[in-house]
Amino acid sequence: MARLTWLFTAVCALALAAGASTARADGKSIFVSNCAVCHQPDGKGAPGVYPPLAGSVGRDVALKDGRNYLIDVLSFGMGGKIESGGDSFEGDMPPWPQLSDQDVADVLTYVLTGLNSNLLPANFKPISADEVKAERAKQLNAAAIHTERDALVKELGSKTGKAAASPVALASPAAPAAGASTARADGKGIFVSNCAVCHQPDGKGAPGVYPPVADSVGRYVVFKDGRTYLIDVVSFGMGGKIDFGGDSYEGEMPPWQQLSDQNVADVLTYVLTGLNPKLLPSDFKPISADEVKAERTKRLNSAAIHAERDSVIKELGDKAAK
Repeated sequence: MARLTWLFTAVCALALAAGASTARADGKSIFVSNCAVCHQPDGKGAPGVYPPLAGSVGRDVALKDGRNYLIDVLSFGMGGKIESGGDSFEGDMPPWPQLSDQDVADVLTYVLTGLNSNLLPANFKPISADEVKAERAKQLNAAAIHTERDALVKELGSKTGKAAASPVALASPAAPAAGASTARADGKGIFVSNCAVCHQPDGKGAPGVYPPVADSVGRYVVFKDGRTYLIDVVSFGMGGKIDFGGDSYEGEMPPWQQLSDQNVADVLTYVLTGLNPKLLPSDFKPISADEVKAERTKRLNSAAIHAERDSVIKELGDKAAK
């Protein structure tokens, strides 16, 4: 079938200058730093999880609504199993409302001109911030983007004379009943679907990019602000270099606004009880949806979360020195 895919699980966090050559240069830097962990530095994807972008999505822009579709997938996200080039992919693409219109334009322009140059029509023009702004005003949901995709698959199929399969939507993680054992089971599913591609299925992270969450973050919940810090990082994200265990990590943590309060509670409880059991205090209680809801009302920015982290790390240091 046609190689229509979602785009990047990566967050693009720099303000970029306009223009095709600048967008391509800056877009590549952002892609390599943030997107390549999922779609790989060469854009060829991760088998069974994230579909290829290279030699693939350039075909989309030749279609009437192809440009808009690519913008929409990056802006609003899209879940659901898809097929590309005869293979199936089941990784979820989250929405990225925190990206500027120019960020989205620049990274899409790089993917198209840098990874799909031989597929672009002769009259191709770089994606513009104005196009992105106009699309974002539509506030599309996952169903609407699936409909867009179905239309493009059909159009590409009619051009090639081949039938193209429509994507099958995946169910969102079910809201589990309260309790540590249930949260741990459901939380693991959420972790595998959303977190493992960066932090790895065993929670040991990716050297220099994503820090480990196994045998590490359990220490935080000993402190009052440790629980809220973990909730805030998942809810609001955190950019910028951090040091952990003597090593530095520079990958971006995106906000997971699309997860429900219960989802966040469950995945954090899984990380703590499933990947950090030896570090938890004897009186540990599972993270609750009410705790998450209360924290999310604060609408913290990256600087505030860095300040929280610094405070928790200081408390850890002080405790270790005693």
